[in-house]
Amino acid sequence: MAIKIIGQPEPKKKAQGRNTKPKAPDLDLNQPGRIRNAHFQHLLGGLSASAFHMRIRKKLVPKPEGRDPRPYWTTETVRKFLEQKK
Repeated sequence: MAIKIIGQPEPKKKAQGRNTKPKAPDLDLNQPGRIRNAHFQHLLGGLSASAFHMRIRKKLVPKPEGRDPRPYWTTETVRKFLEQKK
């Protein structure tokens, strides 16, 4: 009788996290433009994605002004928010 050897099952791959990491914006807040989640997180001191979204839910950070399809804020709104925060 032949013996059949069955290999180990392939390990399941972990799902890649989709949370944003803080990233320095490459534009001047005094010029017109759009600020994304990662840029806003960096401007708020490098918040984690979960802490950033918690602040949006608690209305400590303004809600995004639009989507295309990702959320964004205008530089004017972010500048006013940061000046008010100081």
